[in-house]
Amino acid sequence: MKYAGVKQRLLSFLLDWLLLGPLCILLLILLNYFKPITTIDVIVFVPLYILIVPWLYFAFCESSPRQASIGEKFIGFKVTTVEGARPSFLRISARVLLCTLMTFLTCSLYLLINLFVIHLSKRHQTSHDMITKCVFVMKE
Repeated sequence: MKYAGVKQRLLSFLLDWLLLGPLCILLLILLNYFKPITTIDVIVFVPLYILIVPWLYFAFCESSPRQASIGEKFIGFKVTTVEGARPSFLRISARVLLCTLMTFLTCSLYLLINLFVIHLSKRHQTSHDMITKCVFVMKE
């Protein structure tokens, strides 16, 4: 079994965010059209919204029968459990939210640390992958 490395994962991450970024902005514009965004909305709801959309995107895509986001599918890999099974929505949600929380708490230092962790792991896993027992495997 061949595991996806740093380059494949970074490239798929960039592709996914090229899709998610404009989608988040478009949805905010549509929300503003129906209900003008106030200062309190910007402080409270926009950060929550920016967290919820990516969480749902990755959780639904990676726990689906396809087991991959659009970027991951394009690059040619999928996410599985360490046993090779399709991960549940709850497992992927925990993975995404753990990564997001740790990135926020460490001011993005967590992402840099995981670039090294991937190289040290025989399965090319980040720390949140190890905790949730997920791996990214290249499709055959």
